[in-house]
Amino acid sequence: MNHRLPTTLLFLLVLAVPAAQAVPFNMAASAMVWHNDNLSNATEGPDRRGDTALSLALGGDQPHTLARDWLFSWGGGLTSDLWNDYDQLDQAGLGGRMSLRRRFGLGSLAPSLTASVAGGPVWVRESDLGGWQGTAALTFSHRPIEELRYTLSVAEDRFDARNSFFSRTGHTFAGTVQAYLGESWSLTAGVRQREGNVISFANLAEETVAPYDVLPWITTNTFGAPLDAYNLRARTRAVSLTLALALGPRTTFTLGVECTDTRWHGLGYRNHLLSAGLTQQF
Repeated sequence: MNHRLPTTLLFLLVLAVPAAQAVPFNMAASAMVWHNDNLSNATEGPDRRGDTALSLALGGDQPHTLARDWLFSWGGGLTSDLWNDYDQLDQAGLGGRMSLRRRFGLGSLAPSLTASVAGGPVWVRESDLGGWQGTAALTFSHRPIEELRYTLSVAEDRFDARNSFFSRTGHTFAGTVQAYLGESWSLTAGVRQREGNVISFANLAEETVAPYDVLPWITTNTFGAPLDAYNLRARTRAVSLTLALALGPRTTFTLGVECTDTRWHGLGYRNHLLSAGLTQQF
C-alpha cells in the first residue's frame, strides 16, 4: 500500500511537535484509530465496505482578549487520514480557522456564544474526491454546575470537490451534554441532525433509484470492484458517546462510539463508528 502523501505529513508532524512549545500558540497534537463499518455508505449489505483508519492532527490557536467579555482566536492545523484497506481514500488537509466568543458573566460557569469559520484544501489519493472545504458555525455553551456542561450549535458546511459530482453542502443542528466524573474522567453524550448532500457507493438497480430523484450517477473503483456513486440530498441523524480520561494536565485519552442513520425518501443506510484517541496539548 502506497502511503507516501500521508507518511510525509506524519513526518512533518513528528518534526513539528518538539517545536510546538517554542511558539506562543496553544498547540495540540492528536492520534486516533477509528473504524467505520460502512465506509461506502451503501444501502445494501453486499456493497458495504468497512475499514479502519489512523487519523493524525496538529494544530494551534492564538487567542486575543478584545475586552473583558470578548475573545478573538485564530489558528490552523494539519490533518491526515490513513486507511488500512481502501488507501484511495487516504487524505491530507491544511486548514485555517477564526472564532469570536462572547462570554455572559464572570467565572467558569458563565455561558458563552461563539461564532466561528474554518476552511482549507483537502488532498485525497483519488484526486476527484479532493477539494476545498469550509464551515461556519454558531455555538452556545453553558456550565450550569461544576459537574455538567452542555452545548447547542448550528453549522453550515460546503465542500467543492475537484470533480463537481462529489461537491456537497449541508446544515447541521447538534447538542452535547458533558458530565465531569471526578478529577480525571468525563462522559459526553451527543446528538446531531444534518440535512444536505451525502455520497453513497452501491450497485443499485435503476428501477430501484429512479423513483427517488437520485440520477445521474457515476461508476468508480474507489473500493476495488466497480460501484456506482450517488450524490444524494439526505437527512442524517446521529447519537454518540465519548469517554475521556485525563492522563495528566495536558494529555487526554478518549474512547468513542457513534451510530448514524441516513435517509432519503424510501432509501437509506446506517454507519457504526468506534474510535480510540490520544491528545497532547503543549
